[in-house]
Amino acid sequence: MPLSLSPAAVRKVYSKPAPAGRAYPEFPDLPQTQAVTVPVEPAPNAQRLKCFYNVRDACAKSSGDIAFGWALWMWPSVNIEAIHHAVWRQPNGTLVDITPPELTVPGITFIEDAGVAFDLDDILAEPLRTNTHWSRTSPAAAAYRETYDEVQRLDRVLGDYLKAKGAKRLRSALQRSTAAGPGRRRRPVKGGASLARRAAAREGRAGRARKAHRFVCSAANL
Repeated sequence: MPLSLSPAAVRKVYSKPAPAGRAYPEFPDLPQTQAVTVPVEPAPNAQRLKCFYNVRDACAKSSGDIAFGWALWMWPSVNIEAIHHAVWRQPNGTLVDITPPELTVPGITFIEDAGVAFDLDDILAEPLRTNTHWSRTSPAAAAYRETYDEVQRLDRVLGDYLKAKGAKRLRSALQRSTAAGPGRRRRPVKGGASLARRAAAREGRAGRARKAHRFVCSAANL
């Protein structure tokens, strides 16, 4: 489950799209094709961090197709990130990013990858893990990287926990809700309160890691 970072935190993770017009051997698992610039034109009802569903809705409304791949962002001289992403291929073949980005930019850098499709039919599906290439080894950047990696680890722990413990209950609740119809009272998910408390505890740990992340950036003046 991706983190929703504040604008200030985003600027510390990446500050601009990575250069287009080149391949990225820094990420050997990505297609070694030239990255392209895809214009950003947010759709009226598109939501941040919901690119797969935004594009699905655009295809349903205006035809076209979904192009899966990687958005490439960078923090110059520190790191480059390849983030699982999707853009809309319009009926004329032009690619457009209709999802509002975390940073205000006219376009994103994108590498299409048909091998990283997202299962839109699975309500518990999650984007693939972000690939990060660290290009700086100073003590300050190393401290940032250690805390950043811990934030990502806790985020994955939380996501895995919710998926393992909540999948069966959530699907059962949805089935009961569908069977009940809109005119009947829906039964609560059994054990939901306990699950929420345990999830909140894990989210609290992730929150403390985020605070440490911000402290490291501030102390190192990164």
